[in-house]
Amino acid sequence: MKKLWHKKVLWFSLLSFLLPLITLFYIYYINNIYFGSTTTLLAGDAYHQYVVFHTAISNILHGKGSLFYNWNIGLGVNFYTLSAYYLGSFFTPIAYFFNAKNMPDALYFLTLLKFGAIGLSAFTSFRHIFKKAALPITFALSMSFTLMSFTASFSELITWLDVFIYLPFVLWGLTRLMNEKKCGLLFVSLLLLLISNYYFSFMVCIFITLYYLANLFSNFKTYRQTIPLFIKTTVLAGIASFIVLLPVYIDLRTVGEKLTTISRLKTESTGPFDLIYKNFIGAYDTTQYQAIPMIYVGLIPLFLAVLYFFNRKFSRRQRLASGLLILVLIASFYLEPLNLAWQGMHSPNMFLFRFSFLFSTLIILLAGYNIEELDEKLAKKLCITLLGFILLAGISFIDHGHYQFITSINYVLTGAFLLSYLILSGSFAKKLISRRFFIVLLMILMPIEAAVNTMFIVSGIRKEWVYPTRASYQQIVNSVLPLAKKINKEQTFVRTENLEPIVSNDGMTFNLNTISQFSSVRNTRSSGAMNTLGYLSTGTNLNLHYPNNTILADSLFGVKYLLSKNDLSRFGYVKDGESGNYTLYKNNLAAPLGILTASKEDTKQLGASQLDSQRTLTNYLANEDSSYYSVNYLPRPDFKNSTLETKIDSTKWTLKQDSSGQTIIMNFTTTVPAHRQAYYMVEADTDNNAPNTVQVTVNGHTTSKRYNQVGKYYDLGYYNQETTITFSVSFSGRKEVTLFPPKIALLNTDAYQAAMQKIQTNGVNFKIAGNKATSRYKVSKDETLFLSIPYNAGWSAKIDGKTVATRPIFKGFLGVNVPKGNHKIELTFIPQGFKVGVICFVSAILLFVLSEWLRGFRRSKIQ
Repeated sequence: MKKLWHKKVLWFSLLSFLLPLITLFYIYYINNIYFGSTTTLLAGDAYHQYVVFHTAISNILHGKGSLFYNWNIGLGVNFYTLSAYYLGSFFTPIAYFFNAKNMPDALYFLTLLKFGAIGLSAFTSFRHIFKKAALPITFALSMSFTLMSFTASFSELITWLDVFIYLPFVLWGLTRLMNEKKCGLLFVSLLLLLISNYYFSFMVCIFITLYYLANLFSNFKTYRQTIPLFIKTTVLAGIASFIVLLPVYIDLRTVGEKLTTISRLKTESTGPFDLIYKNFIGAYDTTQYQAIPMIYVGLIPLFLAVLYFFNRKFSRRQRLASGLLILVLIASFYLEPLNLAWQGMHSPNMFLFRFSFLFSTLIILLAGYNIEELDEKLAKKLCITLLGFILLAGISFIDHGHYQFITSINYVLTGAFLLSYLILSGSFAKKLISRRFFIVLLMILMPIEAAVNTMFIVSGIRKEWVYPTRASYQQIVNSVLPLAKKINKEQTFVRTENLEPIVSNDGMTFNLNTISQFSSVRNTRSSGAMNTLGYLSTGTNLNLHYPNNTILADSLFGVKYLLSKNDLSRFGYVKDGESGNYTLYKNNLAAPLGILTASKEDTKQLGASQLDSQRTLTNYLANEDSSYYSVNYLPRPDFKNSTLETKIDSTKWTLKQDSSGQTIIMNFTTTVPAHRQAYYMVEADTDNNAPNTVQVTVNGHTTSKRYNQVGKYYDLGYYNQETTITFSVSFSGRKEVTLFPPKIALLNTDAYQAAMQKIQTNGVNFKIAGNKATSRYKVSKDETLFLSIPYNAGWSAKIDGKTVATRPIFKGFLGVNVPKGNHKIELTFIPQGFKVGVICFVSAILLFVLSEWLRGFRRSKIQ
């Protein structure tokens, strides 16, 4: 009998791994996504971030980079902190077997693998948590957990999936601690969760603490002896995780995003019937803004969880404690302070209610405990609950206008499964079918329901985020890779930018050093300074945009190479290669990574305007006092398809589309003096919810950019002689545009060249090896070494082997005071707190093992 039991467990374990994997494989297949398919899985952030970061880790695993620091994006980033957020999964090393060209297939493979692992983890844990439940029921609950709406809706955020692999083990470990006083599983699973995803583990830690307290309240006499064990296990697991958490905490505290201020009591867009409509099968509203929580985890688990509170086999204290916990979660959906508290007091950038999976998890737990003793009485109550849900759904229809994402198909599917469960439960309650047959049918229907829901969720992702084609991704990769290999042959550090990139993080894809960045982990101080210097990075500095700045700023930050699909007219740039439809341009005036200066003005604020800031930084580095720009108002343009309206008391123009309904266009004619690089300055008011594409056409070349995603300097070209030019500016998709009177900025290339040549003379070229940068310099007096590296306390400097202090320059950049003479300087980046974290990691594990050994020794001695 025991052998037969183990055989059943083995088969169900195998099925729990394969069924979610096969389900996702089929759903993606019907959406034309598979290995090598023309469509990729790279929706949303998977396209902009995850495929790029996995390419970066692949490069590192092949010996091209460091786990501590990455030079490829944002002038350089703390890669340890970034990878803790995006790449903490223990599955991540699988990226080693893929490269930039086929990395989309790696994410596809990892997604399927992780869903399979979630299914196996859930079944393995649930069969130990719900020991009295029949194996088919445990299997069905594990499938509901694996394919809940939260996992399906955020499936493109691949490292979020790891949370659901460890969460069931954490719950099993907590159950073992409470019931058997065994701590090992909770310690290991919680430590792995904390290391793999510190962001979601924060939410899980709050949840398991509340869940433990609820159990303690419900049966204090039984569980009071476990209080020291719970504290010991969770605290030591937390201390051991300092190997990740401490460096991350220090980095986020010093250069990360600030906490969100609570501005309202009620969360935005939530309504009274959210919990009803979000439990409809296939309910998908959005994962952007104005979303409501993703809480669906299956109809049967939901109804069994409701019945838990009417089941007298559970004490009143148990039901009260569970009810309070579920009320806290529901209140967190509606109350902004609680909502933010679960998410570390940081308002999410889309993907709202990131803690809502805990509601689904609690539903599964209550359902599992309630179904351990399945009989005809429970089936009868289940029928009543099913009918109650139908009644509530009917009542909620009066507010259906607030839930436009629910369509007739959602009503039909939900109604069909409700009717099936009603007939099935009624038949069992009336003893028309056996208990075994009832369980088998539930085991079949519940995974089917979960699979159908997942199919609609994936369809919602496809419509909202779009699964991009492989061709658009690989075409750029194939063209840029040969040029990237050429650039990477440079003996010293250089930066490169692509005027027609795939995404902002392209530097990691091609192992090129860039300014652009799009990441939740970033250096807000340096990004803020770069925004002051003309590289757009506003708000929380989630993005650092390269496009539409000046050649002076590019040269200051060492942009030596540009990739472009169009001819460039930029002073100092020459063609240096071609591949596919890309041309490589070389900037002969680019500064090296380090620049020596005798100036003492680095404690000053950068200028009030971006061009002033560029002048301030240039003069500081060149020891000059020059003015490089002149800014003039443009002559009044000819207006096409629009009229100009201005108010007497207004300093702005208002352009209104005329009756033709065609694009608003301004045609300018102006004279550019000799030896000038010209820029049209766009300073317009925009509404982020409205189209705001600006097109500037000069000399037959059109630049088209979204105004709120780039800098404001649209390049009009370089002119060696005085030239009269004409150019047009159009605003697509807008009926009205408000802007300041148009200006033109003119860079004096003679002054620019003289300053940059002086800066190059004082430059210090560095060689990069992972998290280290080394060079030699020679100066006749004590000076300051300015480095176009974001300032971070993790940087240390040694001159001739002796440690010297680093300091911030203009708040955002790295500086070192260097003595006169001929010296060797070495910069090393180790995340602040990492060494202490390693000590904590080893010490906490040893302490836990020792404490468990002593506890076992005492127990055996007593026996």
